[in-house]
Parts: sequence; structure tokens; C-alpha cells
Amino acid sequence: MTLAFGFLSPVAAAAWRSYEHLLGFTHRQVKVFHGVLMGVAALTGLLGVIDMWLVHEDGAAAQVAKGWAVHFQSAHSWVGIVALALFLLQATGGAAAFALPLVPPARRAALLAPHRWLGAAAAQQAAFVALITGILSLAGRGDNVKESDVGYKAAAVVALLLSLLLGLLLQR
Repeated sequence: MTLAFGFLSPVAAAAWRSYEHLLGFTHRQVKVFHGVLMGVAALTGLLGVIDMWLVHEDGAAAQVAKGWAVHFQSAHSWVGIVALALFLLQATGGAAAFALPLVPPARRAALLAPHRWLGAAAAQQAAFVALITGILSLAGRGDNVKESDVGYKAAAVVALLLSLLLGLLLQR
């Protein structure tokens, strides 16, 4: 997931914003490069979540014996699933609108601003918050039994949603 959201998606975003003007790539080359990297990032992120799901399943007996939930024990997992959902929505929507002939050209122009915003929200805000909470989760995950643990995780999701709302308001 670090590969997906910490490397591939920022490189793809930077490519979109700079490779055409700074490096002389054609618009089509940049579009293909951006789309392929974002697609690989989405697939890598999804595979990372599946892998962690399976890893948690392997240790499920010990966790269940303690009365702990098996999945979504950390703020990282709560925020990360929101980030992944936004990212997959962005990848699917971007492919449908800009790579496949599913959207008429006149409508594509109207979809560009929301695509940019959701891309910034998914790739920058949500993914970076997920990366930060992942680092913090190394210090402790909690157990989802104490109200304070659940409150901490809910607060992380609320902070993420507020940062996304701020991004939306600043775009206008």
C-alpha cells in the first residue's frame, strides 16, 4: 500500500501536472502514463488490503480469544479503507470518463474539475492521512473494546472527512 499511495500515485499525479510542459511528452503520452500508473496504484492498493485481511485472518484465533475484533482495529485501517474507496472510485471514474469512449467529449470537460478534486483528495489527503495513521499504528492499535479506542478511530475518520471538505471548499 505504501508503494501504491506513497510512490505510484504521487508520481502519476506529478506526471500529469508536469511531464508535458517540462519534459516535452505529448498530451497522449502523459495521459496514458498517468492512467497506467494510477491503475497500477489502485490495483496495488487493493491487493495490499486483501493481503492484510488475510494476515489478520491468520491471527484471528488469538484475537478473538482476547475479545478483540479481527479487522479494522486501527485508525489506519479505518482511514485506509476510506482512502482506498475514494481511490478506486477515482480510478474507475477516470478510466470511464477519460480513457474509454463512454463519455462524450463535451461532457468530459465538465468532469475534469471533479476528477482533479477527487484525485487530490484520494491521492494526497486520504492516502497521506492513511500513511500517517499507519506509522502511528505501529505504536499501538487498540482493541475496539474501549470507547476511547473507538473514539480515536472515529476522530481520525472525521479529521479525514473535514480535510476533504476543506479541499472541496478551497477549490471553489
